[in-house]
Amino acid sequence: FQRSFDKPNRLWGVRGWHGKIREDTVLLRSGEEVDGGMAEYIFKQGRLTFFKQGSVQRRFDVDMPRPPTDGTPPFVFGDEAKWGIGDNGSRKSSLQLSREARREVAKKWKKSGRLCVPFANPNENGMLFMTLAFLVSFLFFSSRPWVKVVGGILFLAACGGMVLASSRGAFLGFVVGLVPVVALRFKAIVRSKAVWVLCAFVLLGATAWFATHESRLITRGFTKQSKWSNNTRLEMWSTAPTMMAEAPNGWYHMHIGRSYLDWYQDLDEVSLAGSLINEHLTRLVSYSRIGRFLYLFCWLLALGQIGYVCWRKRNGIALGLGLAMLVAGWFNPVYVNKLLWIVPGIALLVFLCDRSWKYCRVRPMTIILGAAALLAVGIQYGLIMWGGAKAAKRGYPIRVDKGRVYVKGMNPQVWIADDGKALGGVLACKDIRGYYAYDPRTPSVGYVTKLKNLPNGIDRLVLAGEMGDKWMQMMSKGGVDIQAKVPKEVVFITPPFPPSALPEGFLKSCKVSIVIGEFTARYEPEYANPPSWVKVVPGMELYINGWMQYALGIK
Repeated sequence: FQRSFDKPNRLWGVRGWHGKIREDTVLLRSGEEVDGGMAEYIFKQGRLTFFKQGSVQRRFDVDMPRPPTDGTPPFVFGDEAKWGIGDNGSRKSSLQLSREARREVAKKWKKSGRLCVPFANPNENGMLFMTLAFLVSFLFFSSRPWVKVVGGILFLAACGGMVLASSRGAFLGFVVGLVPVVALRFKAIVRSKAVWVLCAFVLLGATAWFATHESRLITRGFTKQSKWSNNTRLEMWSTAPTMMAEAPNGWYHMHIGRSYLDWYQDLDEVSLAGSLINEHLTRLVSYSRIGRFLYLFCWLLALGQIGYVCWRKRNGIALGLGLAMLVAGWFNPVYVNKLLWIVPGIALLVFLCDRSWKYCRVRPMTIILGAAALLAVGIQYGLIMWGGAKAAKRGYPIRVDKGRVYVKGMNPQVWIADDGKALGGVLACKDIRGYYAYDPRTPSVGYVTKLKNLPNGIDRLVLAGEMGDKWMQMMSKGGVDIQAKVPKEVVFITPPFPPSALPEGFLKSCKVSIVIGEFTARYEPEYANPPSWVKVVPGMELYINGWMQYALGIK
């Protein structure tokens, strides 16, 4: 469940589940029938007290003893300590949630009325039909009349699929791509009254009508109902230069959409995304400075060379397709689907087999190469300068390098290793940024999601959830060399083990503390009378509200 930011006492979950928070009571209800009936749960002080489903009702005393449950993640630090029962149920649950999310997305697209064939994503379908429309345009220039007729029929079919997919990126890309096609053959088109000109105007008129009117077929439209989508895109695109400036070597394997949510999105908003909803900016943020230059250079070089050949041949279909793909990629991350490269690849082969390269000359190529390199450097430099200026206005700079995120300084003494669950999932990094937003005196912090990215010489190491178990296993297997690098302080937040699981030698080698939620602690008898270095705090399941104060050691 997630809390609603505009209504903090409300909870929402997948498949219609929702809830309310009233002081120490949490009420949860299912949005649809579960196993034959609507379900309702009531928790008081973090414990289940009431359950109802159909005619079945059960009540539980708050103080009723609860036995330990199966599904606790196993852990082994070495020969000194072993504890745990069952198998890792969390991994299975994660996969189930992933499938649940996929079903929700498919259901959402189905309700939208947009074409979801052959791909489940309407934007990918729009891209497919757009490229097909340009590909069959080659048939219009055949000397055989029947070939032109077949090309017209196929063109109309492709345009119809693009309209039904209702993808703004594909539509705008198609309009931009038509410009060189019409411009380079304008006189011939007017003279021959080619059928595809009529098709183009019919397509533009139909798409414009669907785009500006509410209809049963396309409920989303390009206006009104798309306001949220447009605002989200603009916010992500304006953030991309800052992400580039703060990660000169790129974000690499780090999830770009998740990184935006974690470190740049407003603290009071949550909108999950797999990318920056922009193919080009997502790749530029991921790549290093050299990769960014090569990406821009290759696009500019390809368009420049194809444009030169098309101008010499007075046939702009290949250039139109390239421009259309460039524009469509600005609105949606569609190139990840490798099947979408098949149609442009066939179009490129047709372009090459038509003896297009006989028009190439060394001198024009030299000019195109120089212009592409100059533009690539200029665009990259401009984006980074813009992003750096925007980042300078923020009170805490961020630096990304080798899978590490440095917040407010390159020499943090506190490092946080997050397992993605114990610190609040998608809200973990927002919790970190919240401290800097409300208290600029907060010290520098380092953040990683993989233990291998941790640097040496750490003073205070915070291990969230299963990260604590993985780190202890790594230390026990590393021998004397690794154990000699034990931090001065180690903080375990909601670890999957009791205090007795920590070896005595480890407890003597550094200052150790455990922070665990009251709800979770009730299932382990050791937390009834914990040692002084264990702190039991209010908290349901894994998440502990205000965990940053324990991570930083602030009272």
